[in-house]
Amino acid sequence: MTIPKNIRMYSILFLIALAVRLIYIVGFYGLNRITDSDSPEYYAYAVNLAEHGTYTDGVWTVFRAPGYPAYMAVVIKIFGNSLAKIQISQAFVSSCIPVLVFMIATLVDSNPSVALIAGIVSCFHFGLIDEPAHIISEATFTMLYALILLLSIKSADSSLASVATGAILALEWLTRPVAIILLPFISLWIILKSGLPTGIKRTTIICVVTAAIMMPWWLRNYRLHRAFIPSALQTGFVLKHTNYPHNAINAGALSAYDNLTEIQRDRLHMKDALEYIRQQPMMGQIIKKLVGTLYFFYPFLPAFDIFYVALLPFCVIGLYRSVILRNVNQWLLFSMFMYLPVCFVFNVSTRYRHSIMPAFIIVAASGLTSWHIQFKGRKWYQPLMTGWIGINLIVLAFAPQIRMLMKSILF
Repeated sequence: MTIPKNIRMYSILFLIALAVRLIYIVGFYGLNRITDSDSPEYYAYAVNLAEHGTYTDGVWTVFRAPGYPAYMAVVIKIFGNSLAKIQISQAFVSSCIPVLVFMIATLVDSNPSVALIAGIVSCFHFGLIDEPAHIISEATFTMLYALILLLSIKSADSSLASVATGAILALEWLTRPVAIILLPFISLWIILKSGLPTGIKRTTIICVVTAAIMMPWWLRNYRLHRAFIPSALQTGFVLKHTNYPHNAINAGALSAYDNLTEIQRDRLHMKDALEYIRQQPMMGQIIKKLVGTLYFFYPFLPAFDIFYVALLPFCVIGLYRSVILRNVNQWLLFSMFMYLPVCFVFNVSTRYRHSIMPAFIIVAASGLTSWHIQFKGRKWYQPLMTGWIGINLIVLAFAPQIRMLMKSILF
């Protein structure tokens, strides 16, 4: 029996990605490791959910969104309580990303090289390899983001795909609150692609399905806290954590209200943060927020993010071409900017950049391919490309020294 070409490609990409991720997790990062400050809380929620059927970390009942702990709880229920088994399961989840990226690329760009390049890069991109090694919500969020891109594209022509999009959007929202920012991107793209009447119909389907799946979580939170809590109750805490002076944070400002209810605690943290922001000079705050937003693009993690940096110019080219050529098919990929408003308000970590890599890689592959087709015959093309690769390899080789130099200049 002949295996269809696409199925063969999907299998190859999945197996390559899985092998790379397992080698990294087992051979380099290490099994049974917790290295992130968020991880113990996620794990505590998961263990309590798996063993006792209650969603709590022992103290808080809604501080973390439940999607990722619920995923871990399922793994614990099936395979037993083991961090190593959770990491391995996440490697399988992450290995779906190159397959999804390949599928998306075939839908948004007619050049088959774009899908091939994007799929291969997704197998080896460090951020996508590193995520499943950690006990953090990005371990499942990134795959869900790639899946929702694929289903949203299909929603332009299918009500059934709209139902699936709504379901995955709910899971994404339950995993990380930032996912709700995807809804305007998806809605606007479907309207542009399908026209206003059909777009409104499909968007309504997505919203209804999302709300239906979210409803049990909303009702549970209202029953416990007598308040509408869309995803998690950490906005005030995080706003204070990312805007308050470091000396105040170190002095215990974040634990000041731990003796209160979760609602009271978060509201008082929010009040403190807003009051502190209000007291600061407006122009200074704007500059600080813009710098914090630009930090999202910082090339060090602290490791040098070579795939991101090497592809960044081609992503810019791809974005430019999609606008100039009015390639509506690619416009949904602009949802990669969903973190920018979050960066402006909360000054998030560069690690969150990995979550938008499925869209980034596809756009970069499109830009690289078009750049190659247009300029490959020019005399300067090969030296320029060779030089760009060389610069990135040199930075990689001397990454610690260059990173410290950049920090001394910028910070």
